[in-house]
Amino acid sequence: TELLQYPTIDELANYLDTKPEEEVKELMISPAAEAEYYPLSSAQMRLFIHNQMVGGTAYNLPRVLIIEGQVDLEHMKECLVTLVNRHETLRTSFHVMRGEYVQRVYNKVDFQVEYIETKDSVFTEEHLNNFVRPFDLMNAPLFRAKIIHFSDTKFALLLDMHHIISDRASMIILMKEFTQLYECKQIPNLSIHYKDYAVWQMKFMGTETMKKQEEYWINTFADGTPSTEFKTDYSKDLLEDFEEKLKIHEIDEYLKEKIIKFSGSSGTTRNMLFFAVYNLLIWKWTGSEDICIGTSTLGRNFQEVENIVGMFVNTLAIRNYPAGHKTFAEFLTETKENLINAYANQDYPYELLVEKLRSKHKTHIDSLFKTMFIMQNMRYPELKMGKVKVEPYYIPTNTRFDLQFDIFEAENELINLCFMYSRGLYKDETIQKLMSAYMDILTVGIDNPNIKLCDIVINL
Repeated sequence: TELLQYPTIDELANYLDTKPEEEVKELMISPAAEAEYYPLSSAQMRLFIHNQMVGGTAYNLPRVLIIEGQVDLEHMKECLVTLVNRHETLRTSFHVMRGEYVQRVYNKVDFQVEYIETKDSVFTEEHLNNFVRPFDLMNAPLFRAKIIHFSDTKFALLLDMHHIISDRASMIILMKEFTQLYECKQIPNLSIHYKDYAVWQMKFMGTETMKKQEEYWINTFADGTPSTEFKTDYSKDLLEDFEEKLKIHEIDEYLKEKIIKFSGSSGTTRNMLFFAVYNLLIWKWTGSEDICIGTSTLGRNFQEVENIVGMFVNTLAIRNYPAGHKTFAEFLTETKENLINAYANQDYPYELLVEKLRSKHKTHIDSLFKTMFIMQNMRYPELKMGKVKVEPYYIPTNTRFDLQFDIFEAENELINLCFMYSRGLYKDETIQKLMSAYMDILTVGIDNPNIKLCDIVINL
């Protein structure tokens, strides 16, 4: 909340000066006392439990860099070892001790960079499949690296981590630091590590701040949880293929400029606009006037954790109420307010909310939503290794929800809309209809914000 109300460093500093000392301490993360075992963060707890249920490679996060040029192989290996020594999460294992979930940080682990030479000319999915395999959470490191040597000047660097020690921002950090180390650049030391954050979060859960956040989320779902049912082309009971497919639509320059102008004049961000339109799409598609959609936050709300490798992401369940008598502008304003309130209470763990609601309403709840909305505006940095060319290799992931809608803002300022869906649930033509309908709602809404939602006609 403070970051929303006080946008400059000076204003935030003055605000903190007026807060009671105890409240300021709540917002500070400091090194934890040395111990053999440390608690898990709420996100780690969720992944530990899910990993026990699902197993396999469902929570592996592989990344691949295609490298072309003259490289120093030994120096590459040394850089990877330096990363393992730098980030404690890369030397962490997970256990159940006397009924408690804990993590253990090792001073040293047996980390080896695998290296092979091949006669293949290009990197393929087969190379990736041969590399990715399940992790044993009880044995550190939960991080692997492999270099494939294709020719004198062509290589592939494969990295794989378990989600319990990493997220998308962590992968960006690792790739950026790897290239910096390769160029022999100095990297600032880390003042705290992930275990310090986990210990802080456990203490933070008992504070008045967190109690207020819990109250907000419990009140949001005080009357129960929405049960929006999505239409699927194929039965879930017969679902065997979870592999995702993508349907991408690039917004043209003319519409992009209109979106930017409209966002500015309406006092909303593009994220708020795109999210509101997605709510309206789900409403038109399902007929439900009680919509809950999941979105995620980076969870890195403190400067100290910006460069730490670890799992910080939290999920927010955003509830909206579209109705035919409301105008597009009115619904957009409601969505804006709901998002701001959710962001102001984003520290409260989603999995704890589900548990509390399950107990409160005495009903079985797996999830509060069936679809995710993700605004991908955290861009990958330009990777440089001297004169060597470095390019990330795209890796498809498994869809964990019925449907996911992503907005990608690229370096060249292009905006791409992307549906992620399981081909075991939906036909391509169904997703194309949804994409077309989304574009129709977006276009009509920004052209005529005072139009009633019932008057927005789409073909579904």
